[in-house]
Amino acid sequence: MPIDLPDVLKRDSAKYAARLGQSFGSSKETLKVKADDIELIPDVEIFSLEKRYPGNGKE
Repeated sequence: MPIDLPDVLKRDSAKYAARLGQSFGSSKETLKVKADDIELIPDVEIFSLEKRYPGNGKE
């Protein structure tokens, strides 16, 4: 009987496996940051009327 894999595995199984493996990795806490030391910086937004092409010269 064939196993029906989820759609995510059918499309990009290597990426899925790599990300799944990260959840089993071990990381040790090396630095504690106080909430007062955190500064929120807004994202940079750029607006341009210039046309952009995907690399082949076509729109």
